[in-house]
Amino acid sequence: MKHIGFGILVFSLFFSCQQNKDSSITPLQLIPKNSEVLFKIKAFNDFESQMDSQNIIYSLYAMHFDLTFEFAEKMNPESTAYLSLSQNEAGLPYYTLVSERSNYEKPLDSASFSNLKKNENSKIDSLQLNLSTHYFIAVGDYIIASNLKESINSPQVYNESNNKAFSILETASDDVITSLVFKNEKSPISKLLLNSWGYNTSNSTTLDLKLTNDTYRYNGILTYNDSINSPVECFKNTKPQEINTINIIPKDINKVISLAFDDYKIFEGNRIKLIKADSIVQKNSFLNYTNEITKADNYLVMHSLDPDIILESLENATLQEEFRGIDIFTTGEDAELLNSQFLPFFKSSEFGFVAIIKNYVVWAATLEEIKTFLSSALNNNTLNNLEAFKNVSSDLSDEASLFIFENSKSLSSRFNLDMKGYDANVVQLINETDFAHINGMIQKFKKRPRTSEIIESFTTPLKHPLISPPQVVKNHITKGHDIIVQDAKNQLSLISGSGKVLWTKTLNDKILGTVEQIDMYKNGRLQLAFATPNKLYVLDRNGKDVSPFPLNFKDKITQPLSVFDYDKNRNYRIVVTQGENLLMYNAKGQLVKGFKYNLKKGTITSQPKHFRVASKDYIAFKTEKNLVILNRRGQTRIKVNETFPFSDNELFLYQNKFTSSTKLGELIQIDTKGKLSKKALNLPEDHSVSTTSKTLVSLTENILNIKSRRVNLDYGNYTPPRIFYLNDKIYITVTDLEAKKVYLFDSQAKPIPNFPVYGTSAAVLENIDGDSALELVTQDGIDQVLVYEVH
Repeated sequence: MKHIGFGILVFSLFFSCQQNKDSSITPLQLIPKNSEVLFKIKAFNDFESQMDSQNIIYSLYAMHFDLTFEFAEKMNPESTAYLSLSQNEAGLPYYTLVSERSNYEKPLDSASFSNLKKNENSKIDSLQLNLSTHYFIAVGDYIIASNLKESINSPQVYNESNNKAFSILETASDDVITSLVFKNEKSPISKLLLNSWGYNTSNSTTLDLKLTNDTYRYNGILTYNDSINSPVECFKNTKPQEINTINIIPKDINKVISLAFDDYKIFEGNRIKLIKADSIVQKNSFLNYTNEITKADNYLVMHSLDPDIILESLENATLQEEFRGIDIFTTGEDAELLNSQFLPFFKSSEFGFVAIIKNYVVWAATLEEIKTFLSSALNNNTLNNLEAFKNVSSDLSDEASLFIFENSKSLSSRFNLDMKGYDANVVQLINETDFAHINGMIQKFKKRPRTSEIIESFTTPLKHPLISPPQVVKNHITKGHDIIVQDAKNQLSLISGSGKVLWTKTLNDKILGTVEQIDMYKNGRLQLAFATPNKLYVLDRNGKDVSPFPLNFKDKITQPLSVFDYDKNRNYRIVVTQGENLLMYNAKGQLVKGFKYNLKKGTITSQPKHFRVASKDYIAFKTEKNLVILNRRGQTRIKVNETFPFSDNELFLYQNKFTSSTKLGELIQIDTKGKLSKKALNLPEDHSVSTTSKTLVSLTENILNIKSRRVNLDYGNYTPPRIFYLNDKIYITVTDLEAKKVYLFDSQAKPIPNFPVYGTSAAVLENIDGDSALELVTQDGIDQVLVYEVH
C-alpha cells in the first residue's frame, strides 16, 4: 500500500505539473502578497530541527510552524524552500510553502495515502493530517502547499511579481541555513530588532540567521522609503558614532537605547518630520552639543565633548550636594525641556536631578538613583565590564546609529518566555544612504567560574567626619562581623553587617590604634577593649561599660592597647604603654604581679606584640633605637645589642624572625637565638612594609612589591598595604587617597578583577555575613562607611 500510495501521489503531482508547466515562474511569484514573514530555507530538516531547539522564533509563530512541520514531515522538501507565514481575515494562521517539485520524494505511508484526495476540477490536491487539511498544487517547476486553500488558488499570485522586499532574499548569504524578510509593521518577528515603537511603516527588514545552541546571530539590512516614515529614518544624512555610554551605564540595567549621530540638528529635523510635530524650542538647544543620547531604564545619559555647556544651559539648575567629588544639581523646571523630546524611540521620565561625570551628563528622577548610577560608574561596574556583554562585543560594529541592549529580564518580558541566562542581547543599526545595516545577537551566557563581581552592598552615613578608617569586629550572636568607627566628636558607632547603626557612644578622646576583642567571662560573649590617651575601655555588645572599666590614667597612654592570650585559654593580659613604661592588667582590671618591665631602653615607639615560636612566648616592641624582646615576666628573652634607625613600620614575625625595617630601606631580622640579619630592600625612607609569617609586602611611592613580584601603580598618595588571609587565600589592599581608589591583589600580585573601586580610606577585607562572598569595607567621602561584596 505504501508504494501504491507514493505512485498515485507522484502521478497526481506530475499530471498537475504538466498542465501548469511554466518555466518562467519564480518561487517569489508564488508567495502570497500579505505574507508577514518569508523564510528562505536551504536545508529544511536542519531548519525544523533548529525550530525545535531554538524557542524564540518558534514561539512567535508556534501554530504556523506546527502546521508547516506536520505537512513537511510527509513531503520532506530536501533543497531550498520558501516558507510564508500569514493569517487570514479571521485571524487564523496559515503557511504557504513553495519548493521545487523534485523535492517531494518521500513516499506516504498507508495512513497518509488513505487521506490523500485528488481534485481533478481545481487541480488542487489535499491531504488530511490530524485535524488539519493541507492543500497543494504544482505550478511550473514548483509545488505550493498551504493549510489555506485560497493561498494557492488566487490567480494574481502567479502573474505578477511580489513585493520588491521579498526579491532581496535572492541576494541572501549562502553560508546560512535560513534567511528571512518581514514587513516591519506586521510581523511579530520584528521583536528580534528589540524595539517596540509600534510605528506603521511599509519598510521591510531582511536578515541572515545563524542559529546554534542558545545563540541567535543575525545580520541584514532595513530598507528605507523616499519619505521619513520610520524611526530608523531619523538617522538619514547622519554618520554612525562610537557608542560611548556603555562605558558609564551600570551593568545591572535592564534595557538600553542609544541614539548616535554626528549632527543633532539633522537628526532632530528628521524626527520632527516623522512625528509631525512643531519644531523644538530653542531652550533645549544644548542637545546640539551631544552626539549620543541614551535611555537606560529610568536614566537619561548624554555624551558630549563639552558637557559643561549643557549644564550652563539649564537656567534652573541648583547645586544639591557633592557626592564623591561630583556635584549633583536639582533641575527644577528645566526637566520639562526633555518632555517628548525623544519620541518615538523612548519617553523621557521625570528627571529631578542631573550630574556631570567625565564627558557624560546623567539625568535621574531621584537623588538616590543618581547616586547609585555614579557609584557604579566610579567603581567600573558598567555595562562594558559585564562579562556577558564582553562575550558578544567582538561581534559588534565599532560604530552605530542605533544601539539597543536588553538583559534576560527585559527579553523575557518582550517574548513572554523564560529567558534566564540570556544576559546580553544586542541590536545595532548602522545608517547608510537609503538603508541601514543590522547586527543582532541574542545569546545565552554561561558564567565563567571564579569570575569576580563587585557589588556595592550598602553605604552608612554618620553625623560627623570619621577620624580613623572603619574596622571590622566579630559578632558573637550572628557569627558574622560588624563595623566599628569613630567620628570627629569622639563618638564610637557600631554598624551591623547590613549597614544599620546599632549604637553610638561618646568617648573622652580618640582611640589609639584599633579595637581589640576579649571574652572576659569565658562564655562566648565578646567585649570591645581599647585605649584612649587617658582611659582603658572595655564595652559590652551594646556599647555599655563593663565593670571595673574604664580605668583612668594620670600619665598619658602612648601606644595602642595590646591584648595577649598566651595559651588560648582566655586568661587575657592587657598591656598599656606609657612612654618607656609597660603596665599589664588582667581581664578584671587588676595589675598582673608576675610582670614587671624595668628596662630603660627609651620611649617605646611601637605597639607591643606577642609572638609564639615553637613553645616559647615572646613580647616584642621597638624603642627609638632598640629592639626589645621579653618573656612573659617582662625580662629580656633575647638580647639585641645593636641599635637601628627604625622606620615607622610595625614589628612583625616573618619567617619565624622578628622583622622590621629601617629608614635606610633595610629589612632587619632577628631569629630566636639572637642572630641578626640585614637585607637591602632598596626602599626610600618613606616606605611601608607589612608581612604575614611567609609573605612580605612593601610599598614605596607607586611601586608595590608582593613577595618578589612588582606592581607599578599610578602615582598617588597610598595607604600602607594591608594583608588578609581568607578562604585559604592571601589578599593585599592599598588605597590611593588622592584618586580615591581601593586596589585589591592576590599573593601573586595579580589584581582582583573589577578593581580598583571607589574608596577614601584604607580598606578591610572580611567575610561579614558568612556567605560565599567577601566584603570590602572602606570610607565614602569623609563621613560614610562604604561596603562592597566581592564575588
